[in-house]
Amino acid sequence: MSLTIRLEGMQAILDALDQLDPRKAKGVVAKATADAAKMVLKPRVIAATPWPKYRKAVTAGQAKRHKPAGIVKYNAKKAPFRHIMIGGSKAHSTRRKRPNKSDIQAWSAAGGERFSRGHHVHGVRGVPVIDQVADRYGDQALEHVADYLAKHFGLD
Repeated sequence: MSLTIRLEGMQAILDALDQLDPRKAKGVVAKATADAAKMVLKPRVIAATPWPKYRKAVTAGQAKRHKPAGIVKYNAKKAPFRHIMIGGSKAHSTRRKRPNKSDIQAWSAAGGERFSRGHHVHGVRGVPVIDQVADRYGDQALEHVADYLAKHFGLD
């Protein structure tokens, strides 16, 4: 499945991109999308993030590999449980399913006495912050890309 973006009313930009070398054109579009991710989407993801510690973990930049795209994500070292906070988790048991294995959950302060704190973990509802921001402000990001390309080619 592929996605095609058609910019109407931007014929001058499309002509300028066609005149460039394909690698250079891809680089210009990549810089434009990365700039849109940094300037438009990143501040809105920070504002929409409900967890104070995770607001500092939002990063934005250019996607790796061969894709001309911008990316907004949470830094893995600053936000270690981001996948659970964003995607949620299911309720599950903590009992060991393997025979002859302990399902002890905690130890006493001295470390000698073992006891169980319960065998059930409730699920957490996820908050897909980045998806919500992308849905709401994606059009503004595309407008920023168009403005960036117009400035780059001197078509203000």
